[in-house]
Amino acid sequence: MTRLHARWVLPVGAPPVRDGTVIVADGRVTYVGPRQLAPAGGADRELGDVVLLPGLVNAHIHLDLEVLAGRLAPQAFFPWMRALMAELGTTTTEALREGAHRA
Repeated sequence: MTRLHARWVLPVGAPPVRDGTVIVADGRVTYVGPRQLAPAGGADRELGDVVLLPGLVNAHIHLDLEVLAGRLAPQAFFPWMRALMAELGTTTTEALREGAHRA
């Protein structure tokens, strides 16, 4: 168990916590809250005058592009984007809808 202490902790579903602690045990977050209420034990890591917050995750998706899976060769971004746009131009609305449904 590791207790990470920071000036500020920003939980996902609660207000910011000044002088907060995040506890990680076996690779899982088991506590997020005020340092004075944190369970004892484990190794302490003083992070200092920082803000500790969850990792930012890019959770957006393009369900409609499922229909093109495996049809484009790996390449640099801009050539890939041009090839993607060309493929989309020849793909029917119904095929895009079916791909989104499968995804």
